[in-house]
This record gives sequence, structure tokens and C-alpha cells, in this order.
Amino acid sequence: MTTAFAINGIVLLVACPTYLSTISYLIIYLRRRYPTVWTELGEPDFAKIRDDKAGQIVAMLRLFRFIFGNRSVAMKDQGLTRLIWVVRISAVALLVGFANLFILGDR
Repeated sequence: MTTAFAINGIVLLVACPTYLSTISYLIIYLRRRYPTVWTELGEPDFAKIRDDKAGQIVAMLRLFRFIFGNRSVAMKDQGLTRLIWVVRISAVALLVGFANLFILGDR
């Protein structure tokens, strides 16, 4: 096992739970502090299994657009801004980590 492969594994071990926990907390935060925004996003939720699977997918896509857009900056909530930056960084770390798995392969 190469050093790059080991570092990539550590990045994925840190980024995956960070991403999942922060995006879950972001959903809860939006539902409690900004219920109108949460409703406009289609009420995204990990814990609730819907009969309408397409609606859940659309809600998650709207949430990702909210995360990677600038709408949250206009809300002027420093806690929300920090949380969104953690989600952004961990999402990018996941993408880079998984891309490196395919690039590094079994070297």
C-alpha cells in the first residue's frame, strides 16, 4: 500500500462521517430556524422515507443548489454560513477521495 493510498483512506474516513453529520444537522437547522426556506426546498429529510421518491430526490437536489449557491449569504446567519462551508469542504473532500480511489486503483 502506498502512502498516497493511505492518505486517501484517511481523508475518506474523516470526510464521509463529517459530510453525513453536517448535512443532517443542516437539514435540522433549516427546519427549525428557517421553516419557510426548508419548505421551499421541498422539505428535504434523511430520516423520513417518503412514498414520493421523486419528491425526495428533487428536495435533495434543491438542497444541494442551496448549499453551493449564494442564497445562504443573503440570510446573514453566521452559524448557517459556517455550517454550509463545512458541508461544501467535506463534499469536495469526498469527491476528491473517491476520484483518487479510481485513479490510484490497486497500485
